[in-house]
Amino acid sequence: MENEFTRFNNPAKTPEYLAAGKPVVSTPIRDVVKPYGENGLVQIAGNAGEFEAAIEKAFLQKNDREWQQKTDAFLSNISWDKTWYNMVTLMRIAWSEKEM
Repeated sequence: MENEFTRFNNPAKTPEYLAAGKPVVSTPIRDVVKPYGENGLVQIAGNAGEFEAAIEKAFLQKNDREWQQKTDAFLSNISWDKTWYNMVTLMRIAWSEKEM
């Protein structure tokens, strides 16, 4: 299922759905598999049979308090505010190095 689009796709909606407490099933898009799939936050499926099993698991996750806590903890480390702060910090470093 990988092609030029999925190979470089940025799954911006994945953390938004997770933040809303919604289980996610995804094709094996690189940036969904790592980190969300590897951390057990998202079900990954590459074909119809895998999708059926992944959807069943996702339905169970909806009421799984441990999954919700794990997901919330993970998401607390990747907020847009933190991303913005890190970007500004890198730009300031680059700017100061340019002035030297």
